[in-house]
Amino acid sequence: MPLLTVRGTACSVAILVAAFTLWHASEIAAYAQDIPMIRGTVVFPNGTQVPRATVTATTICKNDAYRLVKQATTTSEGAFSIAAFGQGCHQYRFTANRREDFWLETGDTVSPGSVASVFYLSRNGTSPTVDLSSASSAPQPITIMLGLRGGRVDFRVWDMAAGRFIYAELGIERKPAEAKKFGSMQIATGKDGSADTLLLPPGEYVASVLQYQCGTKEYWASAPPHFSFEVTAGNKQEPKIELDVRTLKSLKTYANPYGKKCEI
Repeated sequence: MPLLTVRGTACSVAILVAAFTLWHASEIAAYAQDIPMIRGTVVFPNGTQVPRATVTATTICKNDAYRLVKQATTTSEGAFSIAAFGQGCHQYRFTANRREDFWLETGDTVSPGSVASVFYLSRNGTSPTVDLSSASSAPQPITIMLGLRGGRVDFRVWDMAAGRFIYAELGIERKPAEAKKFGSMQIATGKDGSADTLLLPPGEYVASVLQYQCGTKEYWASAPPHFSFEVTAGNKQEPKIELDVRTLKSLKTYANPYGKKCEI
């Protein structure tokens, strides 16, 4: 009898597990059916499809304290599909880029401090929006057109005193163009001197060394040295940023309380 009891219990558990699994699967399927797929195509300015582009969907509801983001990669025919978020905001903005050959992120309404908001001369390509707040059927397919092909810039700082690439914080500015003045942004190389990389629109720029490595410490320059460089479409470059930290005047900081020049 004990054997029969154990088998009966195991059988009952198995039936309950199977029933729960089927119920859970049906719930997921029903939930998935309620979430529309947003489909579209990414094209070059000449209208041809863009394979391997990265598409980003971002929620844009005004009263939300945060933004939700999803990404997808286009197929060989330039097509993509992204499932809408299951709850909350149902308004989305779609942008696209293809970093492998330096096609820049479309749009100009991106987060403050980004390359687009600081250095774009005008809106780049298209960045369509989709509103599913009151949609009763699947949304119509959208098209995102890439606009501007930029250049890749790898930033490293060579210190002649140490004989190696060093950690540095850089200020990047774009020179005025077509009577428009641009903002600036700050980046930093790796602690081991490795490069920081940006995709930038074509144009003339200036990199300023704001902070630099002095031995095991980090000093701030009181008169940052400047280095000019030009970005051209479709090209990769590494501006020559070469200095001798022993010659730089330093600000008074916690790491350098007397504002002395670097001694290494």
